[in-house]
Amino acid sequence: MRAIMRLFMVARPPCVEYDELLMTKLGDIAAADPVVARYMQDVDRTLLRRNLALTPEQRLLQLQELVRFAEELRRAGRSARSSSPA
Repeated sequence: MRAIMRLFMVARPPCVEYDELLMTKLGDIAAADPVVARYMQDVDRTLLRRNLALTPEQRLLQLQELVRFAEELRRAGRSARSSSPA
């Protein structure tokens, strides 16, 4: 699993070879561990590939958007709870 994390942490431009290597490693891990294999059945690999096609900067921008959205949801939830009669 550390090898997979090292692959994710390398900041390099997206390339087909890198994506294929990562997907192969994930497949190898799934083949070796039945628990991982079971979880991998439910993994949408198209989303993984789409994310891997982004540059590190694009991934960070997506993360920032997600954080902003989560904060907005929290504020809306607090507002709804405080304005509803108990």
